[in-house]
Amino acid sequence: AVLEVGLGGRLDAVNLIDADLAVVTSIGVDHVEWLGNSRKSVAVEKAGIFRPGRPVICGDLDPPAVLLAHADDLGCPQYLRGRDFDLRVTADGWSWSGTDGDVVRELSALPLLDLPMENAALALQVFACMQLPWQLSQIVTALQQAHVSGRFERRNIHLDGRCVQVILDVGHNPHAAVWLAGRLQQESIPSSRRHAVFGLLLDKDLPEVIEPLLPQIADWSVAALPTARSRSAQELQSALQEAGASVSSWSSLQAAMQAACEKAADGDQVLVFGSFYCVAEALQWLERHEQGQAG
Repeated sequence: AVLEVGLGGRLDAVNLIDADLAVVTSIGVDHVEWLGNSRKSVAVEKAGIFRPGRPVICGDLDPPAVLLAHADDLGCPQYLRGRDFDLRVTADGWSWSGTDGDVVRELSALPLLDLPMENAALALQVFACMQLPWQLSQIVTALQQAHVSGRFERRNIHLDGRCVQVILDVGHNPHAAVWLAGRLQQESIPSSRRHAVFGLLLDKDLPEVIEPLLPQIADWSVAALPTARSRSAQELQSALQEAGASVSSWSSLQAAMQAACEKAADGDQVLVFGSFYCVAEALQWLERHEQGQAG
């Protein structure tokens, strides 16, 4: 079983379970009202899921010292990205190397993925630590088939003879925005042909979320999320205009989605991001569109 910690770690309900190993994907500032406003304070909360003598696998390239110190205090074997395992990415593919403590493992010529390959590398190291059969062909097949709904998920839609690619991504904090911007930069499509549908919750850092994505997006369609915790469309529009972006605001996410898709030319991309709420609304719009096409 794989159990995901929903908020921090130390105080999360999932921490009732004494897991066989603990995985820290990365350490970014989020949920500051609960976890504090520094990577150090977030690391303290995440380290709360460690158990005495159980392995710790960390994908952060620069984990705060407090995280590693807590693992040392508990006698946890540690597997750190950049020291015990890592990945190398090129324009055509990627490779991985790691260890199960005794044997060095390597994979090469892997296909590029639409999910974060840093997380795939972390999953490979976790698999190695579990001492399960290392069957190369099955591992490669599993990687090729892996996807995460709402994480750089692609949908092609047809509108009045145009084919528009919709990219759904639930990224909603600065760390996720940096990853998303980097992934978009790898696309062959020019940024002048990419449109964004965007909404954000009140407790998220608006300037830090939009800043890395500004060079990747031609114009933005924004709206409030369907929750009282949402930033207003006016606030989103003002922040983007101050940053020099072309932006329009709409009464709802689905109206923003409709507008962005109508504006898109054949072969353009529409990126939907900023919240799980954004992706949920976009999926509802897409379902209605597909039903209309079928009718």
